[in-house]
Amino acid sequence: MVPVSAQPASKPVGRRDRRKAEVRARIIDASLELFSKQDYVDTTVEQITEAADVGKGTFFNYFDCKEQVLSGLSVRQLARIEDAVDQAIRDERPTEETLRRILHLTADTPGKSRTLMRNLLVGNFSSEQSSDYLREYVEKALGAVQELLRWARERGEVVSTESVESQARRFIQVYMGVTMMWVIQPGISLHEWLDVCITHYWQSIAADGGKQM
Repeated sequence: MVPVSAQPASKPVGRRDRRKAEVRARIIDASLELFSKQDYVDTTVEQITEAADVGKGTFFNYFDCKEQVLSGLSVRQLARIEDAVDQAIRDERPTEETLRRILHLTADTPGKSRTLMRNLLVGNFSSEQSSDYLREYVEKALGAVQELLRWARERGEVVSTESVESQARRFIQVYMGVTMMWVIQPGISLHEWLDVCITHYWQSIAADGGKQM
């Protein structure tokens, strides 16, 4: 990922591109709304297009299938992770704070209901194609977290006794493990559980053992 300061100035977004982005977002949002109310397997493209108020042909201009809509959410989540990393490096924010922020930002949308989270899990593992979409997203997220941890290591915040790749992978496992357990254990607050687990994770990689300064 290119540091913010090294990125070229963004080109103005034209009306056509804005319109395409709005339609794409409407389809994704309509899908998520349906997935929060009914089973993923019972949700059809026709239901999605009706909820999004677009034609079926329009849907297929943006997505090849229902499963690919889930990749749209992954793109959003990845953008949030990359933005958080860029801001942390640019503003020299504490790494623990940034890791915690990443977890909460990533869990915000799917964590709105257990039904939605369960359906996202079902959808992402419903086919090899869906798993490929998820795998691609996870690898990019790992790359962003690795960049943050390398920067943190240079600042002396993170230990070097474990590879950055391993540290980043364990961080992703915290998110995936907590969200899966949250689905099957009613009564547990997702964000509170994330806070507890990130504290333990940080203690395992912090140069000072995670002690408060």
